[in-house]
Amino acid sequence: MQLGVHGEAGAFASLRVANFRRYFVGQTLSSVGTWFHILALALLVVEETGSGGALGVVVGLQTLPLLVFGSYAGVLLDRHDPRRALVATNAVNAAMAAALVVVTATGHAGAWWLGVFSLAFGLVMPFDRTATALIPVELVGPPLVSNALGLNSMTQSLARLIGPALAGLTFGLAGPSWCFAVDA
Repeated sequence: MQLGVHGEAGAFASLRVANFRRYFVGQTLSSVGTWFHILALALLVVEETGSGGALGVVVGLQTLPLLVFGSYAGVLLDRHDPRRALVATNAVNAAMAAALVVVTATGHAGAWWLGVFSLAFGLVMPFDRTATALIPVELVGPPLVSNALGLNSMTQSLARLIGPALAGLTFGLAGPSWCFAVDA
């Protein structure tokens, strides 16, 4: 058995901490859902508008708040409980995804609505991403922080691989509403 720097065994040592294990599973599912949303939204914009320009605007609306508010979110969450922030951002994202299911299922998903939802998701993103980065440090002891952060990073990378692949299949077979339902 290979021991880490602090005597902990294995690449998945931090998964022995029950709270981190619960977070890890939940965050993996949440991240896959987020990538479902991101790809489905892009495909829906192209399907609805046929415009690369509209796609660029919608993606810009979703990512610009991270650039503008990312540092502020970090300062704010350093002073507040990142767990509560993560619960709040996930609840808001789930509610918005559910609303997007209704908008797409009823056939009202025009470019304007998609832009509004993109901006709304984008405004939540800086706080969600920051809390996601801070939580592993809160859940494990100092000897496991490096391992927990590595697993957290692995989760994000795995979600970037699996989420869009499954979303593309789901979008093609069942339509955009089902992609947003998975995210919700």
